[in-house]
Amino acid sequence: MLRIRGGAVLLQGVALLVSLLEADAGSTGFISVSNGAFVDGNCTEFIPVGWNSWVSLNKAATQIVTNLPAGALALSAKYSNTVTKLFQSAVNANFTAVRLFLHGEDEGSQLQTQPGVYNEAVFKGIDYILAVAGQHGIKAIVVPVNNWLEPNVGDGKQEYMKWAGIPPSQEDTFWTNPTVRNLIKNDYKVLVTRKNTFNGKLYGEDETIFAWDIYNEPRCPASQNGTPCPGPITAFYQDLSQYLKSINPNQLITPGEEGFFGLGSPFVNSDPSGVPGNVQASGKLWSAKIGQDFVPQCNLLSIDYCSIHLWPNNWNTYDLTFPTTWITAHEEATKTLNKPLVLEEFGKSGDKQATYQAVFNALEQSLANGGQLRGALFWRWNEDGGSDLNTVYTGDSTWQLIEGAIAKISPYYGRPLPDCVSQPQQAVVAFAG
Repeated sequence: MLRIRGGAVLLQGVALLVSLLEADAGSTGFISVSNGAFVDGNCTEFIPVGWNSWVSLNKAATQIVTNLPAGALALSAKYSNTVTKLFQSAVNANFTAVRLFLHGEDEGSQLQTQPGVYNEAVFKGIDYILAVAGQHGIKAIVVPVNNWLEPNVGDGKQEYMKWAGIPPSQEDTFWTNPTVRNLIKNDYKVLVTRKNTFNGKLYGEDETIFAWDIYNEPRCPASQNGTPCPGPITAFYQDLSQYLKSINPNQLITPGEEGFFGLGSPFVNSDPSGVPGNVQASGKLWSAKIGQDFVPQCNLLSIDYCSIHLWPNNWNTYDLTFPTTWITAHEEATKTLNKPLVLEEFGKSGDKQATYQAVFNALEQSLANGGQLRGALFWRWNEDGGSDLNTVYTGDSTWQLIEGAIAKISPYYGRPLPDCVSQPQQAVVAFAG
């Protein structure tokens, strides 16, 4: 057994106190929704602006924590590394939020390796990211489940199908399969009740976590050939969001879909006009047949705000007016719901300028005029380990555009909102068993 002298214990206690005080610096409490806007506990406006962190940051954090002391001591300012430098750069850029994917991208980095079995090293890496984000006043949107992960990678659609015994030929039964839903609910429960090994907070009680995506970019391949699917995906979102809200009342919930309009929507002509190669057989309205239906899937009582994505290249849609048309249609559709809208993921390979300018112009105009669009997060940042064609590099022309846009948007940060009603903070519901 390790013996520690009294002086060392005192020193550790002081370091722990300082670290915890640092972690609470700039905290504004849990974010809630009031009159179509995001507000903190003081009824001042929160505007989520930042970037999407794919798995490079998770991998880096998993390695970093192996060389850090246990507990809050690891949050001391003397420990400088890739994670701390990233979030300091985010503060310097006046970012307020990061969208964090909790799963890995391969078998070596996955969080959930089998149903209910988790890689503790990866979990500690996520603990550290959230703790450091909180220290720097950056809020997180967390993504636990993803449509696009490769087979054999936990928390992806293909792996859940395997765990539930669904053959590939019956992929679209994923959305109605009770075993799948129970597996995902169990994952939510583990995440919400996870105690951060660095700041001691349960994830569900950590003000750093601003919101949860239910499921990233749901797709129903068979529906493109005529099999109805929006109903099952809407029911899936309803069931899963109700469950997550019941065990996690403190944090907000959003669907996580791209935001395609269904065939019966009056906004369907605002869907992407191009037809990607992998959906050629479906024709122009492929996106309306994929199972998403923006308005009913956001209009659920257990969904707090609407979220959309924007991928001109992926959708084979290169009309320079499309980003503005896409955002405007969703603002119009969201207005009747009286919920905020966040463009939580947008990216462009090649020339990014026109797309990024359109996004930030729309956000600035919405904030100035009381519109529905209340936040935007771009895809990948090289300081976060990004390297694909959609990555933004600090100092490049797109980065300079972002800096100019943030300079116009940031004056809206923290403005008091009239008639605001912030939601009271609640304790996380206890579990039986």
